[in-house]
Amino acid sequence: MTGVDISAGSIVTSSEAAVGMLEEAEHPVMVLGSDGITTALAEAGIGVTDDPMQARALLVGLDWDLSYERLTRAADAVRAGARFIATNTDPTYPVPGGLLPGGGAMVAAVQATTGVIPEVAGKPHRPMRELLRARGIGAAWIIGDRVDTDIALAAAEPDWTSIL
Repeated sequence: MTGVDISAGSIVTSSEAAVGMLEEAEHPVMVLGSDGITTALAEAGIGVTDDPMQARALLVGLDWDLSYERLTRAADAVRAGARFIATNTDPTYPVPGGLLPGGGAMVAAVQATTGVIPEVAGKPHRPMRELLRARGIGAAWIIGDRVDTDIALAAAEPDWTSIL
């Protein structure tokens, strides 16, 4: 697109919104997800643990390296009292030629095995809207492929317009 700024700093992620939800008492954090979450945590100076008994929060998103062991540790962390935060609940991840399980599938597995409903950071939820406002986003065009997240984000804010 001509005239659209996609330089560093102009992209806002659900991982950043999730990290922004954390209180200092909720460190260290366990991650069931990929590099976007661990990078956002590192940039915020927040430590990560693989020990479910040490984790004060669990951040879950799309995990390309999901294993039964990692899923078990994540569920154990929530059962031990860790705050359960989902970067997003997208059930699918579109790729050329089809759909893969999305971050929401990983979230659903933890939810099903713990009975705990996660707080959701990403579109269209409040943490993402607050992060966008904090970054100075006023009137905006929201472009996306999901009515339930991308378009719902635009619908939640009076100055925002969506394109599907």
